[in-house]
Amino acid sequence: MDQKELEINEQLGQVFMPYATARREQLRSRNGRLVHYTSAENAIKILYSKQVWMRNAKCMSDYMELSHGHTLLVRFFQQKDKRDAFYKALNKIHPNVGEEALQLFDQWWRNNIEFEVYVTSISEDDDSEDTHGRLSMWRAFGREDLCLCFR
Repeated sequence: MDQKELEINEQLGQVFMPYATARREQLRSRNGRLVHYTSAENAIKILYSKQVWMRNAKCMSDYMELSHGHTLLVRFFQQKDKRDAFYKALNKIHPNVGEEALQLFDQWWRNNIEFEVYVTSISEDDDSEDTHGRLSMWRAFGREDLCLCFR
C-alpha cells in the first residue's frame, strides 16, 4: 500500500469507524496489545498457518447483535441531517460515493448479508491482566484449557 492509499484508508476509518480508529491510536501510543482467547491447540494452528479463522455471526450465542446493529444503522440514516453529513464526508473523497455506499449496503442486506457476516473476538489486555485476562466470560464457554491468551 502506498502513502496515498494509507491516507485514504485512514480517512475512511475516521468516517466509518471513528471509535475503533481512536482506540487503535490509543493502543499504539501506550504500546498496548491485542489478544485472542483460544485453546493451545488452536494457537499453534494460528501460528503455523498465519491465519485466524472467523465464525459466522449467526452461530454466536447472541446472534441478535447483528440485527440490532442493522436497526441502529437504519435509525441513524433515517435522520436527514445525519444522512446528509455522511454523504458530505464521503463525497469529498469521490463524487456520489456516499449515496452509492448506502445503496450497495441496502442491496447487500436484502441479499442476506446477515447470513454472511463472520467475526473474530479480539480484546485489549493490560499488563495487570496477564494471569486471568480481561474476558473472564470465555471461561464460561468451554473447558479450562480454552482460557489461554494468544498474543
